[in-house]
Amino acid sequence: IWEQFADGICGGKQPTITNAVMTPYQNMLTVVCSQGYIFADGSPTKFFFCIDNNWKSIDNSVVECQQVTCKTDLVIPHAMLLSQNIQKLQVSYGEIAWSGVLSYRCMPGTQNPLGSNEFTIECQHGRIVSPIVSCQNVSMCTGIPSSNYTTINYPRSNVTRVLSDPPTFAIASFFTLECLSFTRLIPTTGSLVSVCQPNAQWSSYPKCEVRQCPPSIAPPNIELKSTRLTILNHDSDHAMPGSVIEYVCREQNKNVLSIICNENGTWSPYSPCK
Repeated sequence: IWEQFADGICGGKQPTITNAVMTPYQNMLTVVCSQGYIFADGSPTKFFFCIDNNWKSIDNSVVECQQVTCKTDLVIPHAMLLSQNIQKLQVSYGEIAWSGVLSYRCMPGTQNPLGSNEFTIECQHGRIVSPIVSCQNVSMCTGIPSSNYTTINYPRSNVTRVLSDPPTFAIASFFTLECLSFTRLIPTTGSLVSVCQPNAQWSSYPKCEVRQCPPSIAPPNIELKSTRLTILNHDSDHAMPGSVIEYVCREQNKNVLSIICNENGTWSPYSPCK
């Protein structure tokens, strides 16, 4: 275009404006940015006039075409768009750019290493002017911490769970574990709070053991009738809570009485025989 129409105009000089299309006409020069670029102030067109045999803009400002970085399809990897307070700008070649603020949140399983997982991107005249945020994948703990004879106390848990199969949990999530009612905590076997650590492993679990009843020693005037014992393993002579021993008094031999293994690991007392 320049060689065809501008020969002899303004001394044949061509302004140095990269990424732009320039169209001269008599002593005026019309400049639009190439596709994908925009003027710094968001203007769609700039005009130059030949003054003293040199091309000069109306306001003598520096004219520069900058690449459009904030578009209608702006995507932040691993982030979801929450809200937008923006204005559309029509730029050259029918392209649309943003000017305003867009709010994002990092996807589950990712985090913003520089700050909060909720962040904003500010755009001015089609260009991103705020720091670029990168949501990065983070290590996650798998499964739920568990140990024999424990239960999770959910009201005292703080969990950031990611919907996946199997379920995964964010670093610093924790569960408060409790021994079941018929068990007791074995000292020095681990904290009752299990935390998802930076190495994506749960911290040590507590170990609980069953409170078992020792073999029952019956008084001499007692006759055993039946036993319904639950044992933890075949090599044990201790009974689990809920086990029952039925008996009668030798001299009366009438009513069948019983004792039961309590959850605290002790037998209920024998009723005295008259």
